[in-house]
Amino acid sequence: MAPQSRTTNTRFMGEVITEDRLCRKCNYSLKGLHAGGMCPECGTPIPRPKPRVLGGDNLSDAPVGYLRTLSFGLGLASIGMCLIVVGLLTIRGSREVAGPIMLGAGAVLWILGSAISSGKRPRSESTLGDATLDHGPWLLGIRLAQLVWLLPALFAVWRFMIIRGGTTNGLDLALGGLNVTTVLAFVASVPILAHHNALATWAGDEGLAARIHTAAWGIGGCGIIGSLLFLGSEWFGPVKLPAMVIGAIFLVLFAMSLVVAVVSVLQIASISFLAISSNAAAEARDARVAQKKAQEERERFEREQEVLARMPAPAEPVHADEQPTEIKPTYRTGGYRIEDAGDDSDIYELAPEDPE
Repeated sequence: MAPQSRTTNTRFMGEVITEDRLCRKCNYSLKGLHAGGMCPECGTPIPRPKPRVLGGDNLSDAPVGYLRTLSFGLGLASIGMCLIVVGLLTIRGSREVAGPIMLGAGAVLWILGSAISSGKRPRSESTLGDATLDHGPWLLGIRLAQLVWLLPALFAVWRFMIIRGGTTNGLDLALGGLNVTTVLAFVASVPILAHHNALATWAGDEGLAARIHTAAWGIGGCGIIGSLLFLGSEWFGPVKLPAMVIGAIFLVLFAMSLVVAVVSVLQIASISFLAISSNAAAEARDARVAQKKAQEERERFEREQEVLARMPAPAEPVHADEQPTEIKPTYRTGGYRIEDAGDDSDIYELAPEDPE
């Protein structure tokens, strides 16, 4: 009897992972491995993918890696904007280098945070298309637009160097350039807020999306109008005072919109952070369930193999040419041998046998 072949362990493994997927513990690429198995790098169970649910498109369903990147980028951008505001206020009230340093550091953090948080999101079968979140050229454009924040920082440094040199040559030009480029930089921040508005909508928080939308309009509209009326009040002649008052009101609305925008960005970051915690707990649960199922299937497989091993071997087949010859009864009567053919045929006589 030939030895019985054993079924390989891939019998109870899941389907092969075809998409780019990383181990939740060591970030090892799991592409080409079986779901339900183990990570070859650290031994962490590979959970089977969740079934796709139609209409389950939400920020919280995004991969943990993307959510971590998004939270990090939004956090950097929020810190950067706070440093920008403090730096601008410090420059107005002091001639020390602290103002330009904070403005420059804030600009760099804002640019980096905006570039990180506006990365193209991962999509699945249930993800609905969005012109703001999925359009590559648009995302590249809003990232490049944030580079305008480097101009106020450069003008602030130039202004500080003029003051430090003890001269007034070019001071008005540096101050004017600082004011104009600051307004332009805030206006350039509106597209990135539109992106965050789409993120809030993707997260399912319509109230947060509405606040970001209002803040974007407040920063863009009130910032421009307030700056023109307040800083350019000298151009209005006899209505200088009313222009300054109206400009100050618009600047107050601009400041309120800016605060709302920063707080809203932090809220999106907190949503991402909570989604990370929730997804991590779900993945850990799925990993435990997958490990338990894999163990149960292994034990069932081993029991089946033990049963098969104890079963008796089947009888060897007998070939047709090896069939035994049927023994036919023979009768003797007188001097003759009568033989029965065994197939209900007639009895026939043979030649007489030799006497014994």
